[in-house]
Amino acid sequence: MKPDEIIHSLTLLIRLIDCSSGRQIREDNVILYAESGQELKICMREGLILLLNQSRQDTNYTIHVSGYEEGMVPVCYKKLNPELPIQTVYLIPKITGKNRYAYLCLEGKMPHMEYLEGIHLSYTINQLKQYDSETGIFTVFNPNKRFFNQDKYALINTKKQDYHKITMKEVLTPTTFTVWDPPDISFESGMIIAPVMFGRVDSEGQYAFYSKIDSKEQKYLMHFGCKGKQTFLQYDFQENKPFLL
Repeated sequence: MKPDEIIHSLTLLIRLIDCSSGRQIREDNVILYAESGQELKICMREGLILLLNQSRQDTNYTIHVSGYEEGMVPVCYKKLNPELPIQTVYLIPKITGKNRYAYLCLEGKMPHMEYLEGIHLSYTINQLKQYDSETGIFTVFNPNKRFFNQDKYALINTKKQDYHKITMKEVLTPTTFTVWDPPDISFESGMIIAPVMFGRVDSEGQYAFYSKIDSKEQKYLMHFGCKGKQTFLQYDFQENKPFLL
């Protein structure tokens, strides 16, 4: 090492995803806080947040991004690639008077609701070709050469009545990948793969789910949990009907 060289060690890469669109957030106005409340020095590279020279201990960071609600960054390093640890964080847009007409909103209250998520049925990323249970490798068709840019995806059954969530472990090639804990289901060729989008649910059951208006169709397959029971239903935001759970 030369006398004037400074060597940095990579602690973590953080990728930000917009909950209302499933697309990566590329915003430079970002503040990251340690569990102690200390503001951490970060770098931005191609839409990713680089955290350098910190110890790799499991922790919870807090993140503030301009235009979004405060987010939590729970980090468990044994679930990340040690060579390139990437943590994906899903952020909910901050709805204000200036931007509220850019979103369709689903809001309400259901006591004991535990979570609310959904997939936009027009935002399909890929289709499953096959799954090798011995190697754990999923193969997709990928004729349009689309990339997997987040970690939570849904495998949708061919009738679009429900889905199984998968968490990406490693993208091996543009057409193959592995996941953490593959669901115990029968994998069918042609199953649709789409990004999962997340809503907000508080301790009293107040919920909110936002859809960015950037396509003609706003049809979703919604998924929520209540008292340990999970429910799937199709919902069209453009019909503007109450969400009858």
